[in-house]
Amino acid sequence: MIRNALDVIPFVTVKGILFPKSECDKEKLLLLMRRFAWACRRATTILWNGFSVKEAYNGAYEILNDYVYSESAVKHAKLILKGAKVNDGKPYRKQRKIYLISRGSKWEKHGNRNVRIIRGDTFFSVNVKYPFTNSREGKWIEGTADFGAFNPIVEELTALAEQNLEGYTARIIFNGKFYVHVSVPVELYLNHTRIGYVRGFRFAGFDVNSDRCNMAIAGSDGRIVRCETAWFSQVVQHGYPKDEAWNEIVLEVDRLFRIAKGYSVKTLFFEDLFSVNGKRDVRGNSAKSRRKCSMFMKSKLLTWMILRGLKHGFDVYLVNPAKTSTAGEVIGRRLGLDRHTSSAYAIVLRGINALKCL
Repeated sequence: MIRNALDVIPFVTVKGILFPKSECDKEKLLLLMRRFAWACRRATTILWNGFSVKEAYNGAYEILNDYVYSESAVKHAKLILKGAKVNDGKPYRKQRKIYLISRGSKWEKHGNRNVRIIRGDTFFSVNVKYPFTNSREGKWIEGTADFGAFNPIVEELTALAEQNLEGYTARIIFNGKFYVHVSVPVELYLNHTRIGYVRGFRFAGFDVNSDRCNMAIAGSDGRIVRCETAWFSQVVQHGYPKDEAWNEIVLEVDRLFRIAKGYSVKTLFFEDLFSVNGKRDVRGNSAKSRRKCSMFMKSKLLTWMILRGLKHGFDVYLVNPAKTSTAGEVIGRRLGLDRHTSSAYAIVLRGINALKCL
């Protein structure tokens, strides 16, 4: 089984800073976010106790008094339950953060019914629906947003939304400041961020782990050409600054891509860790090991590597990860490779064979 990366990651999230227009708008937005988080917690509890989605929606609607916010709260509750099921745990009971989510649709005005982002001369105007009043004057919370380097992307997205060609899901969080996250189609994102195009004929497989990333380059005949390892074991230690750790990981992985371009690599293969038999693949048999794996930014790193490869112009595919470690051990004993490098070689061999069958 092989999947195109564009089918696995159809959307990319871009982040901007949200500035409420007045103190009154700020307080109303905070209240709305608190009630939304409360509604998500109630919907999660209802679904966890075995009740239907309709009852969860009714419970959220009693708090939010808006059907779009209520639908978004129930969808988010489903994601929370899915994560709890994967980690063999229980959904959270304490309300640690406040947030607001509004699902979008290209059939809605401005691409989103409740969080509308409108192009302006300098900043984007943001209107957030406030459902706890009957007065037209206080029905919308007004503010502005700045997406920095992503402004051209959001500008094109809002232009498409006004023509009913695209919609977007918006999420607002508060962490000392208000931040707005907008989902953007990956093809639109790549049109603005593509670094270049790659001309090559070789293939590269990657084995991603918590302390390293191994790459194996092979030709179309399956013969190995180059092996390389990016180490970042020191940055995942407890107490290491998070921002510095991520920057060092990005630099190491980016070095692998430069090596791949130097060896005329055109196609990249990664393990399909996003879905295995309908569940996320988290290695380990015990609940403790699964929780430790889910805490590591493996999904974030894998997503970044896929997007980075697409930016460079590589063709990126995800292959079935089943038994790649076992196959790697056999290959490693024959070729004298360590198990992680041989696992990367097994991944590239599986990808080459899968492409031949297409």
